[in-house]
Amino acid sequence: MKNHCETHIKPINQELPLKTHCGVLVLPIDAKGNVVLVSHRVPREDNWRLSMPYDDLKLGEMPEEGALRVLMEEAGYFGGQIEPLGIYRPLGGIVDMIYLFVATELVAIKRNHEMACDVHVFSLSPHGVGELIHEGTFTQEPGIKAFTRFYLIDGRK
Repeated sequence: MKNHCETHIKPINQELPLKTHCGVLVLPIDAKGNVVLVSHRVPREDNWRLSMPYDDLKLGEMPEEGALRVLMEEAGYFGGQIEPLGIYRPLGGIVDMIYLFVATELVAIKRNHEMACDVHVFSLSPHGVGELIHEGTFTQEPGIKAFTRFYLIDGRK
């Protein structure tokens, strides 16, 4: 997959080149067919936020490499099989594009007790994730996009 983040755009003042700001999101599917989610504590809100593993793509990092890194860092898993689901381009915000992936054949590298105390990793059935989306509990836009592309558009179970 081509890394579109390497595209240079000339700024108005012609002094420094700008780079496209990219992210990577992984939809992890465990051996039981459940979706692996991460719950992060949001200190300023004294609340928890559900998400799929996501991070900025590092300069020079290929999207597939970023997907494997994010899955390890955020959820404590290695993805044996990584497949692209396309690119999501958010309207507004600081990220120009987000590479979407699905990861299967997961291997646990870290357990919950080894993760940071403000992160919890758990899995839910696809139906359970759909319910969270429907009730407004899961609101991560690129996560919803990856979920719908994988389950609804691609017709997977």
